[in-house]
Amino acid sequence: MKSSQSIPVYSLQNFSKEQLNRQFQVEEFDANRHFAVEYPHRHDFFEILFLSNGSGKHIIDSNVYEVHPPCVFFLSPGQAHKIMLSEDIDGYIFTFTADFYLYNHNNQNRLLEFPFFFTVKQNNPPLQITNEHDKFFLTTMFATAIQELKREKQHSPEMLRSLLDVILQFCNTRYEVNDTMLIKGKGHI
Repeated sequence: MKSSQSIPVYSLQNFSKEQLNRQFQVEEFDANRHFAVEYPHRHDFFEILFLSNGSGKHIIDSNVYEVHPPCVFFLSPGQAHKIMLSEDIDGYIFTFTADFYLYNHNNQNRLLEFPFFFTVKQNNPPLQITNEHDKFFLTTMFATAIQELKREKQHSPEMLRSLLDVILQFCNTRYEVNDTMLIKGKGHI
């Protein structure tokens, strides 16, 4: 990838259709997305990318991952990434700030505790979804969040926080963590 000085950093406002000052966004992810992104790039927010169809490569901090749906990629603020996907790509994306997720949360370090965010080794392979029930569950959670957001001024940020938390907790229970990750401080700074 390019040197860190030349990699642009995007905020959530760069990715919002309405250009609102939101702390989160959830939407379908396909080849017809509503914006163009200069690659490689960084974010100042968190990203969960659930891919249910398609193929390609996702480079995160110089680690190359093959896209084999269904799978879930996790990005922390500051990670550089580049994604090259097939035209039949399909899935969902949930982007959010730490402030959005941690609002009224007792444990302000919760995001640091997930094994797929803020990795010391900068090695966070995707979560491979291995059965149809898990794929259906994640699809339902993302679709429900999108429907809640479409309620516009009536949508409930608490409902969206709760759905995000369920997605993160669900992925956490299925994300493979080995002894090497624990020894090296995976998920903790």
